[in-house]
Order: sequence, then C-alpha cells, then structure tokens
Amino acid sequence: MNIQGYSNGKKLTKTMLGNMTILEQLDYVKLYFDMHQKHYKREINDALDMYMCILCPAAVGKEDSFVLYSKEKDKRDSTNYYTKNHSIDGEYYYEKKETVLKGQANNEITRGELKPRLLMWTAKGIAKKNTCRIDASTCEFGSSAGNNESSDLDIPGGIKWLKSKSISSSFEDRSKYKVLYDQDANRVSLEGEDTMDCSETVCRYLQKIEWSEEVLNLNTSELYNFAKKNSNWLVIPI
Repeated sequence: MNIQGYSNGKKLTKTMLGNMTILEQLDYVKLYFDMHQKHYKREINDALDMYMCILCPAAVGKEDSFVLYSKEKDKRDSTNYYTKNHSIDGEYYYEKKETVLKGQANNEITRGELKPRLLMWTAKGIAKKNTCRIDASTCEFGSSAGNNESSDLDIPGGIKWLKSKSISSSFEDRSKYKVLYDQDANRVSLEGEDTMDCSETVCRYLQKIEWSEEVLNLNTSELYNFAKKNSNWLVIPI
C-alpha cells in the first residue's frame, strides 16, 4: 500500500496500524480494497473475492479450480505458502451441521476449497443476527435465530439502563461522568448505582436483562471463576 500510494500519504507500519482504533483502521481497509480495484484492476464480485484479496490476490475473479498454492509450487519457488495453509487442503462443507469437515488432501489448495470456511462463518453469523435498527433500545438479540434461551433475556431493558448511565460521545467534557468509579461496599442496592466499578456494572447489567434474579455481589476474579464453573450457562447453542 505504501508503494502503490494507498496509504493516506503516510508510511504505514504494522505498529502504526496496531495503535489505531478499530474505526481508524477501517479507513485503511477501504484503501486496501480500493487499491485492488483501481490500481490492480481486480473486480471484486463477492465475499470469496474479498477473501482472495487477502489470502491470494492472484485468485480474485478466477474459477474455483484455480490453484492458489501447492506443495509442488513451494518446492519449485522455495516458498512455504502451501505449508502455512495446508489445513485447507481437502476441506468440504457439511451443510446439515453447518460445519467444515476434512476430506482427501491432494497437496493443492484451490480457490473453491476456501468456500467451506466462508459458508461456515456465514451460517454462524446469520445465526447471531439481531434486529437492531437505528434505536438500540429496540434490539432483540438472538430472536431471528430462533434461540429461545437468548430471547428470554430483556436485552432492550439492559441497553436502556446502560444508556441512562452513560454520556453522549459528543459530550465536550467527558470527565463529567454520570456514574463515578468507586470500589465501594454498596454493590447490590438501587442507591449504589450512583457509584460503580467495572465488575459491579456487569453484575447490575446481568440483573437488568433478567439473567439473574438479584444483583450478584462478585468482583472481577469471582466473575471469572463463576463463568469457568458455569460455562454452559454462557454458551448459546447454535
């Protein structure tokens, strides 16, 4: 991106990108794909083409039979592209279980062999789809996936409570919080909401969404141990 001039006039480094916020990084993600479309004249038609822009740009727009990497190419060109990605070789998508299974490897990785992982993660993403629109208070997480466990939770109520305790991102003086940070002993009563630390906020949120009947009196370490001991309560089945 530096050589082709798609770097916003800066000399990009991994450290520089790593120190950016997620939103700042998205500007360079857009530039990266602009570079492929405008400089290299590659036509990105679908998600698999986007995948190829990152894994093997030469495969953008090619047929599924196009060979990205092979053991023979590694040996001939003294590279290790196939070796680093050999787990893809022979994979196929098992639609009934929406998962990727291992088939017969043939020492080659074709463009089409990247589809199984893409299909799997697309299916997982659809299962987690929510109905958020403009107003976060109308969110109904998990309902579109038919997940009865998550739809029983009052997520909109929890978000409404969080919004009541937060300040706008456009607020000029962000030091004037509505809720002051304090590791006090008043962690479960309604009056204690005026001062909270991180773990207390989590515990109160869990009660607001009706995950727990009462506000849990747990610090960060206790929350971690509780989650490890009761992990089946936290995992949403797909």
